[in-house]
Amino acid sequence: LKLLLFLLCVLVMFFSTIIYMVEPLDNVDSLSTAMWMSVITVTTVGYGDVHPSTLLGRIVAGFLCLCSFLFMAMPLSIIGDAFTQTWSDKNRILLMIRTKNRLQTWGYSARDMPRLFKQFDQNGNGELCMDEFVAMIDQMSVGMKRKDAEELFEAFDEDGSGGIDDMEFMKALFPSEYRTIYMSRRPAQVGIDISGLNIPS
Repeated sequence: LKLLLFLLCVLVMFFSTIIYMVEPLDNVDSLSTAMWMSVITVTTVGYGDVHPSTLLGRIVAGFLCLCSFLFMAMPLSIIGDAFTQTWSDKNRILLMIRTKNRLQTWGYSARDMPRLFKQFDQNGNGELCMDEFVAMIDQMSVGMKRKDAEELFEAFDEDGSGGIDDMEFMKALFPSEYRTIYMSRRPAQVGIDISGLNIPS
């Protein structure tokens, strides 16, 4: 936003100066009048109380209209691209929100996730494959179907490696807790104790 406002000020000042120089004083009597005309042109309001009376002034005003059109297209394209990306990703976002709510409803906190991943990591490679992940979700009894669990796994496995670790899971669902648990953890604290965690059978 700051950059757009800065570019708008530069655009208005540049063309205001040129218009003030090329227009006669009986039409544009001051720089402030030229700035008013430029602002009205850029914002496409067009009151019509001040307008160029010379050919050169009309040419400058034409260039100002063109630049204004390109300037206004920048934020609209950025907003449109962000909306399109969010809309196409809405299913994954809704699935993650629903999963987080279910975990919290059934009494699972963010600090339980590393221990759960450790417990269901059968081959000990630090990651859960799809079958291990689905088995963990099933054993947690959070009311999620296998299809939803598979879609959730694919949402986390963005690189297509076929495995996700607890850090990826935590970063997506519990970003604030992720920073607390992992970013402040010392190397000596990497080991995870899975004792005392009760999983429904």
